[in-house]
Amino acid sequence: MAELDLRTFAAALTRGSKTVERALRLTLQDAAREAHRDAIRNAPRSPTAAQARAARKAAWKAKHGGSAKGFAKAQAAGKKRRKANSHSRHAPGGLERSIQWRATGRGLAQDAEIFVAANAEAGKYARRIHDEKGKTWKRRGPGTVAKGTQADDKYIRRAVEAVRKTLPARFAKHLAALGGIV
Repeated sequence: MAELDLRTFAAALTRGSKTVERALRLTLQDAAREAHRDAIRNAPRSPTAAQARAARKAAWKAKHGGSAKGFAKAQAAGKKRRKANSHSRHAPGGLERSIQWRATGRGLAQDAEIFVAANAEAGKYARRIHDEKGKTWKRRGPGTVAKGTQADDKYIRRAVEAVRKTLPARFAKHLAALGGIV
């Protein structure tokens, strides 16, 4: 891959040609897609019903001794209290489904954004999960633990920072592919 020195980069930007604008747009879109994928990989996940049940069972056993007899009874009582036609139980992955990206601007004033919309499925707690670890939440749940060590707070910031380091090389690649100066 060819290196793009600062003087060549500045000359290409000041020229402001359609090729440079297109290379910039392709670079930002390419980077945003990768950061979006990484943010989804880094985002914490709610537990599945089976994972939540296993965690409740382990807590029950720790509190009441080794037997799970009473746990099954408590589970049955909980199911009796639930409405028969209730289908509004949460599904894991709402935060992952809520992460979006978009490219904005025109010409040399282009930008790309990775975000969770306020009206998205996880819009109410996405900022809390991203920014407030240690303040409003501390422990990683069973769904997040199953996902791996990379799933934790600052999921969007970490993804963007990783991709930001590759922007000059991506721009040089796209500029060369479009027949620009490199």
